[in-house]
Amino acid sequence: MVSSCDACGLRTRRASARFCPSCGGTLAVLDEQPEEAPPAEIALPAVEESLLRPVAWLYGLFLAIAGALVLAAKYAPRAQPRHEVIAMGVEAAIVFAFATRERERILPLLRVRALGARELGLAAAAAVFVIGFILLYLRAFRLLDVQEIAIVEPYRDAGWPVWSAFVLLAVVAPVVEEIAFRGYIYTRVARVAGERDAMFIQAGLFALAHLLPMVFVSHFVIGLVLGALRRASSSLLPSMLVHATWNAAVLGLELGRG
Repeated sequence: MVSSCDACGLRTRRASARFCPSCGGTLAVLDEQPEEAPPAEIALPAVEESLLRPVAWLYGLFLAIAGALVLAAKYAPRAQPRHEVIAMGVEAAIVFAFATRERERILPLLRVRALGARELGLAAAAAVFVIGFILLYLRAFRLLDVQEIAIVEPYRDAGWPVWSAFVLLAVVAPVVEEIAFRGYIYTRVARVAGERDAMFIQAGLFALAHLLPMVFVSHFVIGLVLGALRRASSSLLPSMLVHATWNAAVLGLELGRG
C-alpha cells in the first residue's frame, strides 16, 4: 500500500502511518499500478521441434553408419561386402523403427494400386534422365582424370558373386533409402518448411550422407529428381524404381569397363 501526503506530496509505504512524518499532514491511500511483466521469450513452436528432432536423430545415425563403413573399407578392405551387408541391415532396422512412427503418412506412399499410367510415365522419363546424367557425369570424371570408385571389385576380391552386389545395392538400398529420405525425412520436413523446401533439403542430406565429395553433385541431382518424382506421384514406388535403375546402371557400367 502506498500513501501520499496532501500537504507536501511525500510518499510512504508504511502501512500503519496516518500522518506525514515530514509535515504532519494527513496521508491519503493511492492505488498502486501493477508492474509490467517482462516480455516472454520467443521459442520454437513445440510442434516443429517434435517433427524435426527425430529427423536429426535418423540422419545422425545414417552418418554414423556411413562413417563406420569408410573406416572399415580403409582397415579391412577384403571384408567390405560383409560390412556393407551388416550396415544395410542396421540401416533397414533403424528406418523401419522410425517409419512406423510415421506409418499413417508413409504407408499410403507404398500402395501399388496408387500407380497409374501417369506415375509410370514419370518414372520412365526420370529413369532415362538419370541414365543419361550418369553417362555424362562419368565422362566428366574421365576428362578431369578423376579416379572412379570401384563398387563391384571389392565383391569379386572377397569371392562374393556379382549378383550379390546388385541385390544389395540395386534392390535393398533403394527401398531403404527412399523410405528414409523421400519418405520419413521429406514428410516431416514438408510439414514444417513446405514441400518445395523439403525437396531441396532432403536432396542435400541425401548427397552429404554418402560422405564422398566427388559424388555430391550427382547425388544431389538424383535426390532432386527422386524428390520431384515423389512429390508429383504422391508415391515412393516410382522413386524406388528410378533409384534402383540408377544404382544398377552404375554397377553395369563398371562391369562393362572391366
